[in-house]
Amino acid sequence: MMPEGKRKPPNAQQSTPTDQNRKIQSPTRTRETFLFEQQLDSNDVERRQIRIPWEKAEKHFPPHTGLNFSHEVLVSDTRNESWTMRISDHRLKRQYGIEVGWPKFATKYNLEAMDVVRFYRPLNPNPSQKYHYLIECRKSTEGNTRRNEKKAEGIVIGKQKQTEVVHQKEPGKTDMKFNGYALKFLFQKELTRADVTQKFLRIPIEEAEKHFPPLVKKPDGSHKEEGIMVCDPRGWWRWMKIRFSGFLVGYVIAGEDWSEYVSKHELHQKDVIRFFKVVKHVPAGDKHYYVDYLRAKEAVETNVSPSGKGGGSKKRGGGEGIGGGGSGVGDGGGNGKTPIGSQIWKRKARNSSG
Repeated sequence: MMPEGKRKPPNAQQSTPTDQNRKIQSPTRTRETFLFEQQLDSNDVERRQIRIPWEKAEKHFPPHTGLNFSHEVLVSDTRNESWTMRISDHRLKRQYGIEVGWPKFATKYNLEAMDVVRFYRPLNPNPSQKYHYLIECRKSTEGNTRRNEKKAEGIVIGKQKQTEVVHQKEPGKTDMKFNGYALKFLFQKELTRADVTQKFLRIPIEEAEKHFPPLVKKPDGSHKEEGIMVCDPRGWWRWMKIRFSGFLVGYVIAGEDWSEYVSKHELHQKDVIRFFKVVKHVPAGDKHYYVDYLRAKEAVETNVSPSGKGGGSKKRGGGEGIGGGGSGVGDGGGNGKTPIGSQIWKRKARNSSG
């Protein structure tokens, strides 16, 4: 019999991946060279991949060699098992991605959103592999309590329906928590047909200028895009671009990420989306937002107004226009003054009332 205090060698351990992961609680491995760590989000889990920002890994991953960068690497785990994986490069998002070989590893260790993956340089790297990494997985203690937190906050968790039922209180105050984040209600908007069928979301001018980062005017008269980090009710973080559209005469959030949000949550015309500002416990910066939604029927039952601050206001006429009035294609463009859309907003309001 083995002495009680003596540890078995790694290849003699019989615990399951889940049991083993629960034991990994130390900050870092001390004998290997720590490189970086990456926390998984729900997007990584659903797509069975891991994405890593350039700035975090470019000193340790193979150098960029062209537009279609893809490089084979060797990955070992804490049990001396090895996988051949392939690192690819997503230039538009300035991220590395590991897709090939990752799904089996993620399944073996039962990886979930909020879990942390740590990359090390092995103590005894394979001499035939220039790029050999040791990966340690750490189960998130926060992830273990997410379901209870969501239940306490009134969030219904389901495949087809993700509805947060704690409604806006006083604007300007922290209204709710989600996954440990404190959120402040900003505004809400009833979705139009264009919002859900095209790859952009129109934002009321007054709300965009009040709550989003200012758009810098460029020498040619156009305005620079700004990126914002948006979290959805499933805890999926993604970057979205906000821009000022001269054609639509207003602010829009455009791109594949918005289209994917609509598809993932099966949003329809008349559903109401709500914007919250993440005010506590964000990774960095002040561009973090939380966006949830109410189905059209729920919005009617809870007396939620189609746009603005919420409450009991009546629905306004109009269809595709910004803020609910007009056709969405305004008469005239922005005058370049700051704020960008103030005069346009007033003119559209007069046109709508007339």
